[in-house]
Amino acid sequence: MKDIPFLQCVVATICRVTVREERLYVEQLHGTGFFVSRKGHLITARHVIEKGNADIAARGGFLAFFPKKDNGSGSWCLPLVRYEFAPSPFDIAICETNFESKTFYRILGREVGVWQDVAAIGYPMSVVRVTSEAYEVHARFHRGYIQRVLQPGQLLVGKNPQAFEVNFAITQGLSGGPLFIYNPQHDFLIGVCVGSIESRVVAYEEVEVRDGNERFEERVARIEEFGVAHDIRPLCDWRPQLLAGRSLAELSAETWQA
Repeated sequence: MKDIPFLQCVVATICRVTVREERLYVEQLHGTGFFVSRKGHLITARHVIEKGNADIAARGGFLAFFPKKDNGSGSWCLPLVRYEFAPSPFDIAICETNFESKTFYRILGREVGVWQDVAAIGYPMSVVRVTSEAYEVHARFHRGYIQRVLQPGQLLVGKNPQAFEVNFAITQGLSGGPLFIYNPQHDFLIGVCVGSIESRVVAYEEVEVRDGNERFEERVARIEEFGVAHDIRPLCDWRPQLLAGRSLAELSAETWQA
């Protein structure tokens, strides 16, 4: 297991930021992102960028990535001024920060199926604490397994590309984080966390009409929530303009050959 401070140098928050009296203020968490190259390229979910831009249009400020510094003394503030969306229906975006960074994620090209052990890191809204002095955001770490491989269009709501359903929820704020297979040298990146799906099953239900037409109802429902990550491997040949003609696979290979 890699040290938590080091993990947060690579996987970090994406937030709306304002400047007042020459000071930076974090106003709103929008999601998670992570470095995939030493040249400062990072990946997140497309909807994280879109929602962040809508927030900026309504309230001002700019969108920034906040990886921790190595010594844990603070965070870098890296404005996200250049980004590109993967082809629809992938909910994936690649961004450029012009920042020399570390990463331990390498895109995996082999087959991945059900029961595969996986992990995810992100920054959920449920552990945000806002005080008069700070906007505190804490990471959450998940380990679980793939319980379903989703084929394109298989989700009942909306459109989806090839994706993975995992046995833990991807709650608000975790979107954009990596889904990966742990490896001591470099983690194998297989997907980008994008959200959750909810299942409700009525386990017990009774309806009784008593004297005087008084109606009595009792219902017990079981609610299950599962995370969804879009499979990044079909995008290995994607050549975003900001990579100057290189594909994602070539970017990953260059990073680990350097």
